[in-house]
Amino acid sequence: MAHGGNKAVPIILVILTLAMAAGGIMAKRLANARLARNVETTSPISGVPVAVAIAGEMTERVEVRARGFLMPWEDITLSTEVSGRVKSQVVEASDRVSEGDILFQIDPAGYEVARDRARAEADRAASELHQAEENRKRVQRLENEQSVNPTEVLEVETALKSARAVAAEVAARLAEANLLIERTTIRAPLTGVVSAVHTRAGEFAQFGQPLAAMMAVDRLRLMVQLSDREVVEVSPGDPVEMRVAAHPAEMFEGAVLRVHPRGATDSRKFEVEIETTNATGLLSPGFYAEAVIRPRGEGGAGGPTTNGRGRSVLTVPRSAVFEEYRQAYCYVIRRDETGGIERAYRTAIRVLPMLTEPQMFRVLEGVEPGERLVTSGLAHLTHESVVHVVE
Repeated sequence: MAHGGNKAVPIILVILTLAMAAGGIMAKRLANARLARNVETTSPISGVPVAVAIAGEMTERVEVRARGFLMPWEDITLSTEVSGRVKSQVVEASDRVSEGDILFQIDPAGYEVARDRARAEADRAASELHQAEENRKRVQRLENEQSVNPTEVLEVETALKSARAVAAEVAARLAEANLLIERTTIRAPLTGVVSAVHTRAGEFAQFGQPLAAMMAVDRLRLMVQLSDREVVEVSPGDPVEMRVAAHPAEMFEGAVLRVHPRGATDSRKFEVEIETTNATGLLSPGFYAEAVIRPRGEGGAGGPTTNGRGRSVLTVPRSAVFEEYRQAYCYVIRRDETGGIERAYRTAIRVLPMLTEPQMFRVLEGVEPGERLVTSGLAHLTHESVVHVVE
């Protein structure tokens, strides 16, 4: 029995050897088949598999939303141009006044004394000037008769010049005295609302001291901050709709007044100024307002408008666009007319983000409607690569 078992061992070894050889042959065949499939996949005939999207037009509803606080059209501080005690205070904070209304009166007594003194000096100078002119006329008559001393002529001419200089100087002092008296009456420089009173009746006001603050509120300004994506859509004259929490049922109309050309370095926001009328008086400075700017399409990055609320634009997916050295590119697929092979052509493109469709770009130039753009597989492409479009 032991001798028969020893004969079976070589037979088993032979069978195992043949099985391993057969397995090695099968593995080599499978590897060759896999390599053949890889070669076939990347061969120039089949091309790189890519997904595509078609550049198409769509109507973009454009509106830029922003928030801010209403500000007065003008906000000024009234300061006294003369020193003196405040004789009367006519207004209080929140009073509405018209341009030219009297607000404060500085005691003019000291300035009136100076004016009277200047007026007396002016009268005296005018009298001396008149006398000098009469002397000049007398000397001229004597000159015609050749019976005048040249020294007397010189003295009369000198006296006349001096009298004229004194009269001019005194007249200037009188005009200044009258101006100072006029400035003791402080009038409203505009029609608006007194927002604060800083000096009261009976107090002494120094030259340049603030007396009150005023606001013009017939028109108001709304200052908002826009991002770089938003500000390119906006230009002066664009209509604006506003709502305020104080009057939620009311809609107030306005327009973009100006777009500041430089953004803030800390926030990277651009300041946009909006104006609105306040004929009804419902709005007040300090109200928090929510604004909707509706670009007209003529300015900025604009584009043709299809109606008052949207415009027709050419769009491509964001996934189709890549950037190199600050230049945007895409791969446009075109069929080779000679062999019918489809190739991907690297194409420079100008695009802008879409406010309403974050996953899309708006095309400015570089791509035509209906062209096919590669959206996946871009990393495996070079200019004029052969591609295979995967549905």
